[in-house]
Amino acid sequence: MKLCISFLFASSQIRDVDAGYHGTSGPMKIADLQLTPLVEAFLNAGRELSYDVLDVNGPNQLGQS
Repeated sequence: MKLCISFLFASSQIRDVDAGYHGTSGPMKIADLQLTPLVEAFLNAGRELSYDVLDVNGPNQLGQS
C-alpha cells in the first residue's frame, strides 16, 4: 500500500494545494473542479446536509469535492 501511495504522490502534479498530501512535479497534471451549474447544485445539496467541500485526499475525508 505504501508503495502505491508513494508512486501516486510522485507521479501527480497539482498546484495550490497542501503539498503534504499531493505531488507537485510529476507528469500527471491534476486540474481543479470545473464549477458548472450541475456541480454547484450537487455541492449545495451536500452543504444542506452539513457536508463540507474539501479535498478528500487531504487530512479529512468526511466531506465532498
